[in-house]
Amino acid sequence: MHLNHADTSLIFGTGQFSILATASSLIFDTANGNGGNPADLLFLDATNFGFYGIGSDGDPHFQIGGIGADTVLDSSISFPNVFGTARSVPDTGSTLAMLSISLLGLGLGFNRLSRGSTRLTG
Repeated sequence: MHLNHADTSLIFGTGQFSILATASSLIFDTANGNGGNPADLLFLDATNFGFYGIGSDGDPHFQIGGIGADTVLDSSISFPNVFGTARSVPDTGSTLAMLSISLLGLGLGFNRLSRGSTRLTG
């Protein structure tokens, strides 16, 4: 199942939902959400069979997920909520070392090829 679209129709009134996305994290936050002014965001799959929702409304803070008729509700989250983190850019020291070794190898290879072609005389 791939959640491939978002439904923002449950964010209205004074309710606000914000997403801070960087190369290394995804942070969800809400503001001014309450029963009459929800700040709820839903992610759905193409057939609306599976979903993930997060927000703040009559239930102060929640996340909910479901596949078909099976649903799980979690009301113990707080905002801002760090949804995911990832290692961002690799260590530049090791990247530069690998680049140097690769260039050195290419240089040696070209040097051998050029010396070998001058020896081939007939």
